[in-house]
Amino acid sequence: RKPADKFARILGDCLFFCDLRGTGRAADIVIKDRYWHFWVYDVQLQLQWQGDCNTGHYPFAYDIDGDGHDELAIGYSMYDHDGSLLWSLQDQLEEHADGIAIVDWMEQPGSKPRILYAASDDGLVLADLEGNILRHHRIGHAQNPVIGKFRHDLPGLQAVSINFWGNQGILHFYDANGDIYHA
Repeated sequence: RKPADKFARILGDCLFFCDLRGTGRAADIVIKDRYWHFWVYDVQLQLQWQGDCNTGHYPFAYDIDGDGHDELAIGYSMYDHDGSLLWSLQDQLEEHADGIAIVDWMEQPGSKPRILYAASDDGLVLADLEGNILRHHRIGHAQNPVIGKFRHDLPGLQAVSINFWGNQGILHFYDANGDIYHA
């Protein structure tokens, strides 16, 4: 485990707002430390549940099962709205997640979202909603994934990530299947 106190003045790493209670608005707050612990609070700042995992930096919430409650992707772990761990990839990936996005890449009826991880030195990883790795690109220290419609000649959405390994600023572009189409 990397020490969470490497930087003495960083007490927390991020705040994230989501809808774990199913209220119809992002009124739940996720607070996390640098790498290992997180806490979920309601709008009254009452602790709802907490967890421990390799948290990475930026969680992402999405109602993956359509029950009106967001699930929480934090690090390489997926938690149900009540704090139950659904699955984790942290035994398969060594580094922390620098960025996460859950996206319906094809934007078509019947298509399912998939999860994109900018996985630090583990590169870029695309997984399904059950935690199966679909693509794993070992491109260096992947950071800051951005999803959008960058190419109108390609089906679905695309992604871009930046590499912070050795020569910062190398970009990789991915199609809706998670394959690199330009680097």
